Amino acid sequence: MSSRERTLLLAVVSVVVLLATLLVFTLFSRKRVELQAAIVARDAELAAMQSLADQRELWAARDAWLQQQMPKLTNPSGAGVNLLEQIKELARAQGALFQNPAINPIAKNKLYQIASINFETKSDWAQLVKFLATLQDPGSFLVVEEARIQIDPADPTQMQAKLRVARWFAP
Repeated sequence: MSSRERTLLLAVVSVVVLLATLLVFTLFSRKRVELQAAIVARDAELAAMQSLADQRELWAARDAWLQQQMPKLTNPSGAGVNLLEQIKELARAQGALFQNPAINPIAKNKLYQIASINFETKSDWAQLVKFLATLQDPGSFLVVEEARIQIDPADPTQMQAKLRVARWFAP
């Protein structure tokens, strides 16, 4: 082999070794970033588990309260109607105008059952806040699942709300 060929071979081998080193370094860097992200996620999961374990008595007491207080769904066909009547009364008591009610079908999962209704309400801001506050009583198991609140375009002194309210029942 001539000296020229040896120099060319040395240059080609050097470039191949350099590219292989760069490839290995890139793969190593990517894997390191993935592993660091996994470690951070596991650390956060561990911290959440430790927090729950530290608060075990609190969550056990809350679970017992839920099991004791959550109402049973005895009449699935009338649950939506009963919810509608209850919310109409709450709206009337707070001075909110109740409009366009629609009863949704019962939704079920392994932890609870849901009877929900959609409706619109119109009132001034203070009455709307009082109405929403009475809906959120923890003992009634009523939940505002969706709320779209805006100023009434016809009367700027009034608020208009489109709400979906649900009552949770034991499974």
